[in-house]
Amino acid sequence: MDRFVLMYYKMGLFDKPTMQLFVQAGEITADEYKQATGEDYVAPAE
Repeated sequence: MDRFVLMYYKMGLFDKPTMQLFVQAGEITADEYKQATGEDYVAPAE
C-alpha cells in the first residue's frame, strides 16, 4: 500500500470517495482500500 495514501487517510486528509478514486486509478488495491477503511470496495456502475 502506498504508505502516504494510508497515512493521509488516517490523518483525515483523504475521505472514502478519494480512496475509491485511488482504487480506480490503480494506486491502491481493493484489499488495501478495505484495510484502510474497514469497508469493502464496490466499483461504481458504468
